[in-house]
Amino acid sequence: MRAWTSHRWRCGLAWAGGALLGCGGEPSKTSAECAPEAEAAWSACEAAGCTATWSPLGAPDLPTCGDHPDPIIAARGEVCAHPGEPGCTPVCDCTQQVDQLDADGDGAITADAGGTDCDDTDPDLHPDDHDGDGASPCDGDCDDSDPDLHLDDDDLDGASTCDGDCAPQQDWLFPYDTDDDGIPDDCGARGLGAGAHHTCALDSDGQAVCWGRDTAGETRVPTDVFAGVSTGVDHTCGHTATGEVLCWGSDTFGQATPPPSVLAVALASGDGHTCALTTAGALSCWGRDDLDQTLPPEGTYTSVSVGTLHGCALDAAGALACWGFEADGRTAPPEGTWSHVSAGNQHSCGVDTTGAVLCWGNDRAGQSSPPELSEPAVAVSAGDLHTCAILASGAVVCWGDATHGQTDAPAGSFSHLTALADHTCGRRTTGEPVCWGRSDHGQADV
Repeated sequence: MRAWTSHRWRCGLAWAGGALLGCGGEPSKTSAECAPEAEAAWSACEAAGCTATWSPLGAPDLPTCGDHPDPIIAARGEVCAHPGEPGCTPVCDCTQQVDQLDADGDGAITADAGGTDCDDTDPDLHPDDHDGDGASPCDGDCDDSDPDLHLDDDDLDGASTCDGDCAPQQDWLFPYDTDDDGIPDDCGARGLGAGAHHTCALDSDGQAVCWGRDTAGETRVPTDVFAGVSTGVDHTCGHTATGEVLCWGSDTFGQATPPPSVLAVALASGDGHTCALTTAGALSCWGRDDLDQTLPPEGTYTSVSVGTLHGCALDAAGALACWGFEADGRTAPPEGTWSHVSAGNQHSCGVDTTGAVLCWGNDRAGQSSPPELSEPAVAVSAGDLHTCAILASGAVVCWGDATHGQTDAPAGSFSHLTALADHTCGRRTTGEPVCWGRSDHGQADV
């Protein structure tokens, strides 16, 4: 006689707690009484053509079943069942094991039943890798229908596409937490900034990555970890999470030598000078000062933007203050309440609280004459002789000088813009960075 102690008999005999639970569900019979019936049922199942008549409880290694239309169930093997009456009348049936042990119907059973299903209550959590990306939902695959969404951190930036990595081949593009709530809510280049002939961003470790012209060392970054970065004409500055400011590149006017006492939460770099929004909300500027560009007004502010020889800042009430070279009226904003401001080469632009874009200063290339917009704007960036704005839909509109293609904004939805000189860079809402315009030094080659 075959040994069957502590195994489940597929012809209706079940062993649990040291007692056989009846033949065909009849609990009154003892182990001794059921043993002959179990042996008889075994033989009957074999005679009926079933390829497997018993197995350890939940064992997944039953032979292949060929008579079930569902390939997942068919692959689980054939067992011998019976109609539930004493006597163990055999019936070849592929479904019994799935019905008994696969509660969620995903074709897999849990480890404690001898299988690999990580959650037998959720059919979306299963051990099968349907999209062929090397991971199943049980492994943590966030989308088992899309091989581009997977767990591999190909660029070693600490994030996979399942984590929200928007550029899995570039280590300076990654998901990050902009509002410090512990949940990444943005993806792309943190601190993306376009200088006159170079561009910089921060990688996933907080280190600066710069490309483009390097005549003064403006792209030769230190190894420090930064929370933000700002690009000027031929220098770059970054600030750490604690507010420390470090600069590199040209220091002809002291623009790359910040005062040691300054602790910054934001930086803005121009032509020969730099300004910081300090942790106290004040403005501090250093470098070239022949036109009062490093003499900002006192007060508490929420943002700062620096152009070539002037700057503008926005306070919490939406009021603007501008300083520096006053030619062409670039430091004389119109009346209004503002939500965003940008200082360019010889002009400035802002977005008021209604979403309208207004510009002031030099307009020789039409850079201060925004077109009629089809929808409200949410941000604006002023370059040398051109300006670009992000609309509420995320679309970008540019105007002014188009000599180098700097006004040929690509289609799509954007969340960030930065312009200086003759090129512009933006970050799509998907996190992808895009630059357009002049790229004679590779400054627009992301």
